[in-house]
Amino acid sequence: MSKDRMDRKELRQPDEFMVVTGNAVDWARKNTSTVLAIAGGLAAVFLGVVFYNSYQAAQVRESNGDFASSLSTFASGEYGSAATQLDGVSQRWADTPVGPLAALLEANSQLRAGDADAALTTLGGLPSAELPPYLAQQRELLSGAALEAQENWAEAASGYAAAAAAGGPYTAEAMIGEARCRERSGDAAAARELYQKVVDEYPNRFDKQLLEAKAQA
Repeated sequence: MSKDRMDRKELRQPDEFMVVTGNAVDWARKNTSTVLAIAGGLAAVFLGVVFYNSYQAAQVRESNGDFASSLSTFASGEYGSAATQLDGVSQRWADTPVGPLAALLEANSQLRAGDADAALTTLGGLPSAELPPYLAQQRELLSGAALEAQENWAEAASGYAAAAAAGGPYTAEAMIGEARCRERSGDAAAARELYQKVVDEYPNRFDKQLLEAKAQA
């Protein structure tokens, strides 16, 4: 049953957030040859690179196969095992496009498994400056999520703010994450401003009603 206004109990409930979204596909196609799409909490990655010679082609096929095997574990919800597999993939293929993808998904797995400390350690080995733009934003978003899981509201808000400032397909989620952490740290005014900014800049979001309510709370 729908209702026009949301009560305060609903407004206090944490927003469900996704550290990765299917919106990455179109944006990434315009910005890098490596395309990542992860939607609904399950991963599905299409990796395309230019084959310069037969050796590189074989290497790409092998790395993709290695990565696909670990993705299957991730998709099954076995996040602890997936993190272990993805760590091996990221180490073996550190010098290929698969390396950073595997490391980011490893951090995602660790976070989903409840180990925010491990996720932050993994992310710390991936400097944003060395990543393609959309992966750099995802790294910042995951960092914010891990810090939020530790209830480190101030640093989490800063991490989300960095993700939003980086620009890319995860900007709205980053802004909402920052607003949520500002709210929990006691800065209600800043939180309301951020929620309203999301409403203004992303008027077609599915959760627009909830965001409007939070902006006016």
